[in-house]
Amino acid sequence: MAPKFRVGLTVFFIGLALDILTKYLVSANLTYSDRIPVIEGFFYLTHVRNPGAAFGLFANSDAVIRQWVFVSVSIVAVCIILSFFRQIARGDRLSA
Repeated sequence: MAPKFRVGLTVFFIGLALDILTKYLVSANLTYSDRIPVIEGFFYLTHVRNPGAAFGLFANSDAVIRQWVFVSVSIVAVCIILSFFRQIARGDRLSA
């Protein structure tokens, strides 16, 4: 496997693991709407739920429509990322 793909897969799996871990920790330790100050008066960890996308986009849409939109956008994004990866030189780890 080319080094650029090893770097890409490593970053992907680390990001996925951190995402799953943080979601588990929030759901296990905070009830809905609880908040923990990280930097008092500036930054808080707050347990909220957003069934939509960024800023609540599609939050009030039918769940089937939301799912199709999110899956479609994700597939397009993965295709774009893979096309960029194909253009990176074989041994170029830094760009990957």
